[in-house]
Amino acid sequence: DLTIIGNSILGDSSDTPYNGTDKNNDIDMVFVDIDNDASTFSSSSATFSTSNCNRVVYAGLYWGAVATPALPLPNQIKFKIPGGRHQNITADVNIDLIYYKDVTSFLSGLNNPSGEYFVANINSTEGVNSSAGWSLVIVYEDPTESRKYILTFDGFSAVRNSPNNQVDFNYSGFTTPPSGPVEGRVGVAALEGDLGWFGDHMLFKADGNAGFTALYDAENNVDNFFNSKITIDGAQVTDRNLNSTNTLGWDQKLLNLTDLNPGNSLIGNGETGATVRVTNNVGGDHIYTFLNTFAINI
Repeated sequence: DLTIIGNSILGDSSDTPYNGTDKNNDIDMVFVDIDNDASTFSSSSATFSTSNCNRVVYAGLYWGAVATPALPLPNQIKFKIPGGRHQNITADVNIDLIYYKDVTSFLSGLNNPSGEYFVANINSTEGVNSSAGWSLVIVYEDPTESRKYILTFDGFSAVRNSPNNQVDFNYSGFTTPPSGPVEGRVGVAALEGDLGWFGDHMLFKADGNAGFTALYDAENNVDNFFNSKITIDGAQVTDRNLNSTNTLGWDQKLLNLTDLNPGNSLIGNGETGATVRVTNNVGGDHIYTFLNTFAINI
């Protein structure tokens, strides 16, 4: 299976969760710093937990920020695994506002990868209209899980005003079961989605279907999908520090396709391809998608 943990690195306070409804455009934001380490100027954490993990087979760390052009973003940050100490890591790749590091070797050697992960010293512009954070993708083996096709789609796609108000992520190379319910998850991480601006969507279309269907769950609306929330299966993820309910421009979500697929209407048996589309209304919210994930039982 695949999961994503992560957190924002900016807020209205360095040590108090933000649970209000304002946008990052309206708050004089400061660095979150919760690790009690004098050598870091920004830090936040998130917890990975699984009871039956045999081993981690892949882990990828993403970090980035929306900052003023004059501020260089760091390609080196600090990363701490459960039971460890902060280690300096340098990005493998930089794409626009986002950095990426393959950290599989950090996790694969752990007897138990469950626990609290910290990321520190992500730089950004403090003040209004900024957003910053990190996301850690973990693919792990679990004997209780079904066989799945899993893919992560990296890059940086700005969805803004026309004609740049749509981007597609295409998936192929899998075949869903010939009968029975088709189950899986779609994930995404993005910068700049706001809780109070509407008109942004994430859509899904299996190759065998005629049109796109808007994705949603209890925490992510059809018409305000990118809403500064960190969620899994329609619930806010709270095992983070800070555990703000409004992450002020940092979106990270895993949606359960099973709940949206009654009678296999969203994706059917024997399907071999699908497309995820991120879009917004002209003049609406800006969405900077840098990660899309797809996991489907096969």
